[in-house]
Amino acid sequence: MFPHTITVYRHQDDDGYLRTVIHGVYWYGSKSQAKADKGVDQDASVTVIIPFLNVDVRPGDLIVKGHGQAIRCKAELENVKEWITAESVSIHDVGSDLDGITVKGS
Repeated sequence: MFPHTITVYRHQDDDGYLRTVIHGVYWYGSKSQAKADKGVDQDASVTVIIPFLNVDVRPGDLIVKGHGQAIRCKAELENVKEWITAESVSIHDVGSDLDGITVKGS
């Protein structure tokens, strides 16, 4: 049901990133780029569903699909194909198989 792994990066006060790997999540969507008249347009519609685990995901966190390596800056994700910045985080608990934390981002 939840076949994916993600890595969550949270920026720290010391300008480093705290890395948390979470197994058993569901990643849906993709991030794509297209050339436009005034540069590059990015279109992203990614939703990540995390079952209720002892994890903390917040807007602004960087999320990589898969098992990401430690990073020192956001620029190190440039060559990573699937990653997003979390824009919204909500909790859903209605007795469904998909209950958990829902993260949307681009």
